[in-house]
Amino acid sequence: MDSENLLIASTIMRAPSFDDAEAVADLFNASSLDVSGEREIDVNELRREWQTPGFDLARDARVVLTPEGQIIGYGELWDVSEPHVRRFAFVRVHPAYRGRGIGTALNRWVEQRARETLHTAPEGAQVVLGASVVAHHRPAQDVLESLGFKPVRRFWRMVIELNGRLEPAVWPDGFRVRQMQPGEERAFYHALDEAFEDHWGHVPRPFEEAFEQWMHFVQNCESCDPELFFVVEDCHAGGEIAAAAYGLSALPEDEHMGWVSMLGVRRNYRRRGIALALLRHIFAVFERRGQQRVGLSVDAASLTNATRLYEKAGMSVTQERIVFEKVLREGKDLTRRQVDSF
Repeated sequence: MDSENLLIASTIMRAPSFDDAEAVADLFNASSLDVSGEREIDVNELRREWQTPGFDLARDARVVLTPEGQIIGYGELWDVSEPHVRRFAFVRVHPAYRGRGIGTALNRWVEQRARETLHTAPEGAQVVLGASVVAHHRPAQDVLESLGFKPVRRFWRMVIELNGRLEPAVWPDGFRVRQMQPGEERAFYHALDEAFEDHWGHVPRPFEEAFEQWMHFVQNCESCDPELFFVVEDCHAGGEIAAAAYGLSALPEDEHMGWVSMLGVRRNYRRRGIALALLRHIFAVFERRGQQRVGLSVDAASLTNATRLYEKAGMSVTQERIVFEKVLREGKDLTRRQVDSF
């Protein structure tokens, strides 16, 4: 047996515990620093994700360790929401141990775990397992393709540098922006949930479950700041929420970059300039807070032409990720793949 196969044979795969959070976060960051030159996650963010309602750390994740106890691999099945038709695999391997079958083994474990719960999806519905990789990292793509995954979509990180020369927000007549107020969380999330119905891959979810998971995120996220939650009101309709957005004050990979986590305009309010005005308003808020740049993630082939909006606002692409999918069960596709109009 050669040394590489001997390494795989001598490793240990087990469920992680909360005591492993520091080591797993270090693994994530070692991997991302090697691939893209930036950190990926903060240990507190990882702990928050592990406590998401619907996620069971002992059931849904595995770590791989060397005989000496070093965590060199992590695999996770993310399947926390009904109707359980889109599941996601998150696998990371320490750069010093790549190319030795660890990533393949973890991806196979994730797929096996996903297949064990196919019964949780509606009868007759298609079930897919997805994964996302940085576009320039060919080894990760090779692993997924060897396991039967196919590339289906590309997503961009788009960024604008805040240089003191921002275009001002110009609001359509009868609309105004303000911060979300305590007690408005449910209406705020409902507006965003409705706006994202036209997002590629969207699956209708039970509102209470989705809202509970979002509130868990908001209440436990160190980068969530009430100043960065925005509501756009239609003053002609009694203050009805036309659009909403919220941002994160910083990211683990770049403390000088503010992040637009979600921005959505409800369908009957689109094509009025609201999204552009809201985006420019957010840029101005981040600039006043001293951030140097603002970023967001967007579907590169957005069904609502969001990329065109962001380009108009002065943003440009700085990173591309590829989404891969593998069909675990054939059936009716319940996800959003196109829109008739927007």
